[in-house]
This record gives sequence, C-alpha cells and structure tokens, in this order.
Amino acid sequence: MTSVNRIIIYFISVILYFKMHNDYLLTYFSYLTEVTNLEFSKEGLLFLIISSYLVLSKRLRKDSFQIIYPLLEIIFFAPLITYLSFTNYITSGFYISILLSFLVYKYNIGAKRVNIEGFVNERFIEVFAFITLFVSVVFVSKFKFNLDFSAIYDVRETFAEKTPGVLRYFVSWSAYFSVPYLLLRAINYYKTPKKITLLFFLIVQLLLFSIGNNKSFLVVYLTVFFYTIFEKNSGFKLDWNILKNYTKFYVGLLLVLFSIVFYFPSYYIIASFIFLRTVSLAPRQLDLYYKFVHVLDNDLTFLAQNFPFRYIFNYPHSDVLGKIVSQKVLGIESNANAAFLFSDGIASFGIYLGPIISFILFNFVLSMIFINPKINQKIRVLLSVPLLIQILNTSILVAFITGGGLLIMVLGMTKTGVKAINSKDLLAK
Repeated sequence: MTSVNRIIIYFISVILYFKMHNDYLLTYFSYLTEVTNLEFSKEGLLFLIISSYLVLSKRLRKDSFQIIYPLLEIIFFAPLITYLSFTNYITSGFYISILLSFLVYKYNIGAKRVNIEGFVNERFIEVFAFITLFVSVVFVSKFKFNLDFSAIYDVRETFAEKTPGVLRYFVSWSAYFSVPYLLLRAINYYKTPKKITLLFFLIVQLLLFSIGNNKSFLVVYLTVFFYTIFEKNSGFKLDWNILKNYTKFYVGLLLVLFSIVFYFPSYYIIASFIFLRTVSLAPRQLDLYYKFVHVLDNDLTFLAQNFPFRYIFNYPHSDVLGKIVSQKVLGIESNANAAFLFSDGIASFGIYLGPIISFILFNFVLSMIFINPKINQKIRVLLSVPLLIQILNTSILVAFITGGGLLIMVLGMTKTGVKAINSKDLLAK
C-alpha cells in the first residue's frame, strides 16, 4: 500500500468516525460517557495533524506483516485520534503523553529484532492444536448452543462463571489458533476434501463462539476469507501478491459501510457486524479508564491483573479489572474490557506514564510474535488478524497468552525445511 493510499484511507476514516460519533455513538452509548458531541476546533485540528503524522509516517515493514499496521491505523488510531482531537475534558499532560507514545510507536521503541535458528518440530505444534481442539469440542458439548445476539453478554457471563481457567485457555487457543491453523494445514498438507474440511472447521468455530459469544472468534472467518477468496485454479493456493492488491478492495468495502452509516446512522449495527462495534468503542474505553484513574483516583495495578505480574505485585482490587471499572465508574455489573492502551497503560501506570509504557510493551510483544519473519510468514500473518482484534479489546499480555500470540511466535521458531503451510507451500502451484 502506497503512502498516498494510506493517507487517503486514513483521513476518510477520520471524517466518517467524526460523523459516527456525533450522529450515533455518543447518543447510543451515552451511559458510558458524559461527552455529548465532538466540537471542531483549531487546537483539535492541530493535535489531529500532529498525531496523525506520527502514526502515518511510521515506516512499514518490508515483509507481509506490514498489512497489520494499516489495519491498526483504520480500526484503532483513526477513531481514537478523532475522539481525542475534538473533545475537551482531558488534561494537556495526557495529550503530551499520547504524542510521546505515538513517537514510541513510530520508532519501534521497545521492539527487539530477533532471528534465531528454528528448533521446534512443527509436528508438536500440530499435536498441541489437535489436543486443544478436541478438549474444547468435548467441553462445548456440555453447553447449550446459543446464537441469540440479544443475550450475548449473559451468555458470556455464564461461560466465565462455569468454565475453569484452564479450559478457558483451551477454548481460546482453539478459536484463535487451532481451528484456522489445522484448517490450512489439512487443505495444504493432507490434501483433504476442501469443501468438507472448510465446512467442518467453520462449524467447529461457530460452536466455540456459541458458548462464550466472544465476537472476536468470528474474525477467524475473515482469516479464512482472506485465504480462500483468492483461490487459484481448483485448489486453495494463495497468491499473496493478489491478496495484497485486493486488500485495498476489502478496505474499500469498509469505507462503503462507513458511508452507509454517514447517511443512515441507524444502520450502524449492520456495519458493525463486519467492522466489529467494539473497535469503534476505543474512545468509550478511554472515558472509562481515564475517569477510573484520574478522576476517581483508584489505585494503579502495575500490570498485576496479568500473568506473571500478579505474582510480583499486589493487585489492589477485589475483582477482575474490567468489572471493577464498570462498578466504580458506571455503577453497573459488567466487564469493561479495554485495549492495551487503557488496561495495560492507564490502569497500570496512570494517565501520564501509562500510554508510553503501553506502546513500549506493544512494540515488544509484536516483535516477539514476528520473530523469524521468513518462517511460515504468510500463515502467521493470517493468524495475526484475529489476534490483532483481540489486542484492541483486552490486555496485550492476555492476548499474547490466550489469543494465540505465543503459538504464532512458536510457529516462527520451527525447523526450516518442514513441509506443510510455510510460505513456499502457500505459493506453490
């Protein structure tokens, strides 16, 4: 994607987000914020220009992982920067901290360039994926199948209460890693019947979604879409160059959906099914965590809500962080999950240091996920799409462990010459 295309798509998104906030989001989610509308100002425009420059001037990677960053610009930075630029309740010190954190992002501060000789046998990864998926399917059979979107949060609460911690890990690993990984491996390596294999794994994914109603599980369908829509000849062989060229058309589809919202705000819920409403709620997350830390002066966690820091620091709250934030800020029983900037940043280190530290952590974790970028590169990029969505809705450390980030990293440490779904296989005729 050229720099001109990045800039055009980004600023079209900013305009549409501004419209969406004022026409829909600030009304529909008014219980989450005291902000009633965004007001255009010269100061806000200046912040928008500076912050957008820092984000858009980041030099993209020269490998296939570069696709991750334009996606971040559209679904995370654009709505957040739009909201920050044209609201007026935040202290100037926080704006400075945000700009410094964008500098951290731009220059990859905290990232590590790691290239090591592969030592993991990919067969072990395959066995692990089969075990987690088998255990998860057996466990899922004990729950009632539910696709009622009106009861999505009730179903999610029931799943959290009735599921032991280890099994929650298994379900999460299965949805974010095992299903798409085994699907692509089966099609490319074992040469199983394509349509039957595809149908089987997509049904399994739907079952996993039904018990916990985690919307990010559905992003795996997008991963499969990316892989299969550009099928060459009669086989599921991905031409990565075609995929990169046609990515702009998928982005164009998102902009069409935004345009529908621009003129018909009541149809936002339709667009959100593809775009994920949670992503557009990043500014709402900011309101909640900013008030929780800065206005209500609650204790900072210093990452003690996450493994392994819970064994190092004392966690100051009686329940999980998202629930505590909901109780103290909104006065309701809910779980206000939030992106790494808010949960790992603001809640852990405050509104001034938090953004900076969260982006250092973000750069470091991404560099670990992208270790040995030439090994299994294409499949790891595809698996990173659902991981990215989870990072935007929860702690990056949680996403790394439960969302498949650790497994994607291990997939990059496999021995060279292993058959199956490395980039050479994907591009083979």
